[in-house]
Amino acid sequence: MSRSFTVRPANAKQQRQGMEGASPGRGVGRGRGRGAPGNKGPSYRDIGQGARPRDRTVSGGTGHQEATGQQAEGNGNAIPDERFKRNEKKRQSVLKQGQKELEAYQKHKESRRPANFSYVGTVGGPNIPEDEVRRQQAQEDRKKKMNMRAQKKEVRQKKENKEREKKWAEDHRQKNQAFLDRLEAQQKGGRPHAGVRSTAGGSHDSKEVVEEEQEEGDFEGEDNPLAELRDLYPNYDVQMLSDILQSTDGDLDEAIALLRV
Repeated sequence: MSRSFTVRPANAKQQRQGMEGASPGRGVGRGRGRGAPGNKGPSYRDIGQGARPRDRTVSGGTGHQEATGQQAEGNGNAIPDERFKRNEKKRQSVLKQGQKELEAYQKHKESRRPANFSYVGTVGGPNIPEDEVRRQQAQEDRKKKMNMRAQKKEVRQKKENKEREKKWAEDHRQKNQAFLDRLEAQQKGGRPHAGVRSTAGGSHDSKEVVEEEQEEGDFEGEDNPLAELRDLYPNYDVQMLSDILQSTDGDLDEAIALLRV
């Protein structure tokens, strides 16, 4: 049994030389004359050993082309220029939009720019030291706190005074109502008048009648509010009218207003 050994070339250069010296395969010479030159295809020119594929150049045709996978013009794999037009339009539209936004921002910035002012004489300016500025700020804060406390105190006092007045008016109304109810109850009870009271009850009753008649004579002779009130309301008892005057601190008009209620 015989074995066949295949000898491999030592490097790529020997392999390429072996390929160039070999005879063409089957079907290569079909359709050509005996003396017609064959189409050997593009010939590669190596720059040197260990060169990268992009360093190789393809010779033949109208000129030299880089071997990056791009074939000659007219092949089906060629990249047309129309594919880049859409991206260019989009790029131009994006640039225009960015320019518009930048202009709008500049206009807004100009409209919001403060007017000219000077730092001289202002708080924190070059003429006032930092300690003085801090002292002024602390003083202003204290003033604000004191004003706020004074306002709260004033509001509280007004509220208390209003409640106190309301309570006093309600108390005064209740007292007046109780006094008028007592007067009305005495009138309905049929208490006899001093001049009509009978003297059959003994010396004590006659003494009371004499005292009341003397009081009536004194009241008629004097110019006082009780006498005027007695003249205006003869049907009321003198003691009752006196109590009314005492409750009103001797004010005749207020006593008359109470009796009219």
